[in-house]
Formats: sequence, structure tokens, C-alpha cells
Amino acid sequence: MPDDVQELLDGLQSADGIFCVDRNQRIIHWSPSAEQILGHPAHEVLGRFCYDVLGSRDSQNYRFCRPNCPIVANARRGRLTSDYDVLTRTKDGSEVWINV
Repeated sequence: MPDDVQELLDGLQSADGIFCVDRNQRIIHWSPSAEQILGHPAHEVLGRFCYDVLGSRDSQNYRFCRPNCPIVANARRGRLTSDYDVLTRTKDGSEVWINV
């Protein structure tokens, strides 16, 4: 990741959890708020696939987080994605709904 982008991300302060992935869906940024919400420290998730860390499901219990998920497919095509809710697990195994 370019230094100026990393500097920008590191300077963000938000109660919302922020994470970024690269083209291969590997996590390249994990904010302190994401760490607080989901319990995974950044050093444990950086470089891992987002779908392996989040493993989220939708309200119909359909696995939403997966290789080439709709969000990544849209990003690759330059399309926007509306926010959505998914059920994921924290590091300790508790289920939590998050809005992405």
C-alpha cells in the first residue's frame, strides 16, 4: 500500500470499524475500532483473507463473505455497493450483527 494511503488510513478516527482489502481480498488495514468491535487485533488479521476473518452470513443464513463476493465483484467493475447487514462472529465466538 502506498505510504500516503497508509498514512491517511492510520489518521482516521472513527467509532465505526474500518478495514480495507487488496485486490485479492487480503486485509491490508484494520482499525482500532474494528479491533474493539470484533476482538481481533490487527496483527492477527493483516494479510489474511477477509472472508476467513469475518465469515459473515446474511439474514437468510447464506454465507455472504466468500471469495469473489458481490462487494469485491462490484469493486472490480467500478460499481458502488449499498450498505448491508451481516451476522459475523467476534474473536471469542460471540455472534454480532454489523453493517458494512
